[in-house]
Amino acid sequence: MIGSAANIRRLAEIQDGLAKLSDPRKTSDAEAARLSGSLPVVVWLAYGVHGNEISSPDAGLMTAYHLLAARNDKTIDAILAKAVVIIDPLQNPDGRNRFVHSFEVARATRSGSTSSDSATSLAIRMTLSIPVTAIAGPYISAPSP
Repeated sequence: MIGSAANIRRLAEIQDGLAKLSDPRKTSDAEAARLSGSLPVVVWLAYGVHGNEISSPDAGLMTAYHLLAARNDKTIDAILAKAVVIIDPLQNPDGRNRFVHSFEVARATRSGSTSSDSATSLAIRMTLSIPVTAIAGPYISAPSP
């Protein structure tokens, strides 16, 4: 999650407010109007939706970098003040892994590799080397101007 320091500090309040807005049976029109006027928008950017979109995870990371590293940029300052941006740089890791695996197998096959470096042994090595990782907090906020 990326946002201004103020919005990152308010994440629990923002989550509670959005939960109230999600069910109009539990929230009066006046309360909904107040919440709508006081909460930042939440923007979800999902990259790497399809496994063969090889450059989109890089684009997601560049988007995060730009939002966090930009200085004296009125547009970025406005985005961070008015939004909390959630970036999922690789929504389909299995599809990307399959695409990369297929590419590596095809490259090994075309290169005329020896039996010790055959496409099959490459596939086994790649399968065994797939990292299993989990990313958890902390949330990220852009530096205060």
